[in-house]
Amino acid sequence: MNVQKFMNLVAAYLSELDYAPQLIDHNKIEVETDCGQTSILTHEMAGTRDAGDPQFRVRVGSTIEDASLINLMAGHEAQLNRSASLGALIRDGDSLSVVSQCPLKNLELNKAAPIVATSALMAAPSIVNCARVILGDENFKLEKQSSNWNIADFEYVSNNLAKEFDEVEFDTHRLIGIRYYPHEEYKFLLHAMDMHPGIGHGGLMVQISFKNGSLDCPDRQVCINALNTECFLYDDVPLLGAWFCDQGFPLAYVSFLPNSFKDIPGITEDFSKWALARGDWVISGEAELRVREFITTQKSE
Repeated sequence: MNVQKFMNLVAAYLSELDYAPQLIDHNKIEVETDCGQTSILTHEMAGTRDAGDPQFRVRVGSTIEDASLINLMAGHEAQLNRSASLGALIRDGDSLSVVSQCPLKNLELNKAAPIVATSALMAAPSIVNCARVILGDENFKLEKQSSNWNIADFEYVSNNLAKEFDEVEFDTHRLIGIRYYPHEEYKFLLHAMDMHPGIGHGGLMVQISFKNGSLDCPDRQVCINALNTECFLYDDVPLLGAWFCDQGFPLAYVSFLPNSFKDIPGITEDFSKWALARGDWVISGEAELRVREFITTQKSE
């Protein structure tokens, strides 16, 4: 893979949107966004070169610097991630960041570049702006923008992914698929939204939610932070969204695709399959194992 070519594509996309990306190295970009400095880093995935097939991953990160926001958001990461778009709010000690990652193996560079660039611009604001609303920021206003997704898109996904569900139905604004297991069930949802609560864009919400929560972890803040951190650091499935939980959802994962993604070939099916892979990860028991390992490591440090 030509890393320099990919980073140039990302930089060009950011420039087209009137941002000023700085190419720090052949594999690193920094750009000043609405939530401060954001970094984009592409690196070789560990062990892939030894296996004779070097693969690459791109990571995006924005550190929250505003002390008032940090104080407000601390301890509420699991709930705030409900407003995630293309990245997750994670805690590392006293530091809060919004992060995303995407392995590049099965994505054409021309397809991956706008996804990564948009994550750099949207992931942090989608969460931080919701926190600002809680703070009572009267200067924060959003304009409604109709979603570009419609019943034809939901019918297409239904036809292509019907075998993934025990039940599936759709209408003009949403598609719902249900999977049943002996001790759990989860719902897959595509929902055409006219306004994301943190960024105002119209687009498509992709969500999976578990009825019972599945994971044996009593501290849900720790659990959600562990899931998002593990998916950011190690997972082979893109983290372009976030795990969350609140009173209505004991465990769920959400992404939000802005209208600008609508014309990217196969994008709805891609995000759908990535969400379903998250569901399989939980049902298999692998997610719970990773959460336990994360908690054990944190206690030993």
